[in-house]
Amino acid sequence: MTNLIDLVTIREFKEGDINFLLSSFIGCLSQYHESMFKGWLSKDIHEHLEQVILYALVKLDYSAWIAANKDDTDTIIGYIIGDPKRNHIFFNYTKYSFRKLGIQQNMLLPLIIDPSQLVTINWQTKEALKLHKKCGYIVRNVFLEQIMELSR
Repeated sequence: MTNLIDLVTIREFKEGDINFLLSSFIGCLSQYHESMFKGWLSKDIHEHLEQVILYALVKLDYSAWIAANKDDTDTIIGYIIGDPKRNHIFFNYTKYSFRKLGIQQNMLLPLIIDPSQLVTINWQTKEALKLHKKCGYIVRNVFLEQIMELSR
């Protein structure tokens, strides 16, 4: 039987990954237009989310780890973005066909968080709520809190 580690490699984020991160982040979160972005135009949602992820990666210096195909490291399977100093998951994503293989739980989450400490999750997506239910993580907008701290 093939192990997950035989199929997937974990690497740091590189500049060429940004289009995949942006499209998956915007695609996932824009689904919540009725709850998070009620009344917003689609164009405005996309622009806002693009600014949010770029701010997290560039200004707040969040860490981003990529799970990629071992034979083609430019083929992204999933990723996690977070702040290890605050034990915070900003956003995590795995392509649908690779979910339930344990990529997030076994390979990516340990790079960002310490599960023995309080863990916060930024976005109330279905996947984040599953982590909340399974692991007791707290949904809290640490990203916004950090922006507010910087503006003081």
